[in-house]
Amino acid sequence: MMGTALWGWGVDQKTAHAMLDGFALAGGKWIDAAVNYPINGNAQDFGRANEIITSWLKGNPNSGMKVFCKIGAVDNSGEDRSNLGSAAIRTTTDILRGNFSEALKGIGIHWDNRDDIFAIQETVSAMEALHNEGYLIGFSGVRRPDRYAEASPDLARHWWIQIKENASTKAARQHYFPHFPDARYIAYSVNMGGVKMDHRKSEKSSLALRNISEPEIASRLRAFLTDKHTFNPCPRTMNELAILMIFMNRALAGLITGPRTAEQLCETLAFWQQLNEDAVGEKLHQNKSLKALMALSDS
Repeated sequence: MMGTALWGWGVDQKTAHAMLDGFALAGGKWIDAAVNYPINGNAQDFGRANEIITSWLKGNPNSGMKVFCKIGAVDNSGEDRSNLGSAAIRTTTDILRGNFSEALKGIGIHWDNRDDIFAIQETVSAMEALHNEGYLIGFSGVRRPDRYAEASPDLARHWWIQIKENASTKAARQHYFPHFPDARYIAYSVNMGGVKMDHRKSEKSSLALRNISEPEIASRLRAFLTDKHTFNPCPRTMNELAILMIFMNRALAGLITGPRTAEQLCETLAFWQQLNEDAVGEKLHQNKSLKALMALSDS
């Protein structure tokens, strides 16, 4: 899925459109969106990412692109303020359908820190109605997955659950999996915010924009990349290594990629396509050095 979290902030419209052109040309079909992207604390930018997506879709009506949009947030401050009542879910979905037209194929809940079982049941019932209308449904940032599971056991296997997962963390999946073992898990922040071979942060990376320190495991991953390996395709960059680790994880159904440039997107798509060639996957899963790498991420 094409990630859009920084569109209108770290990625301008011209670059975003160029990336969507390349994504479509390579056969990409899914755009991940949210009503409050970019989450930069600037109220004037609220919803800017969706405006960029809408303008591209209008210029490419036959692209076949599909949009999965997360809803609920009432601002882009980064706080967990949201409106997840049934009326708000229906109204927001109708607005998004007006913007994205037939490209809108999925709706997800974005951040839910509530404990109230009755309020959560209302939210899940509204999502179930959307599911019955043919929309894919999902969520991200849900504090009480047990409440969601209780509210509608029949929906358990239908959720698309977006999780922060990379070499340094799998906490989100561990949070959800006991309640949704058969759901579809989609990973984001797979390259840990833009960790590079050079330990210095790019000023345009997510790490730099959010003023976050890189995880401790980064140095060990750099060491792995500099070693000689016999498997193919062999990653050359931290980004390719991150993609490889997601591919190797059988618990994940896919990833959300968040490149900053068209060139970065091309690298990601090319490597992902190599991984998905016939017979490549099973050989990689049997490789001892890659098994050690995956064990490293679990330690």
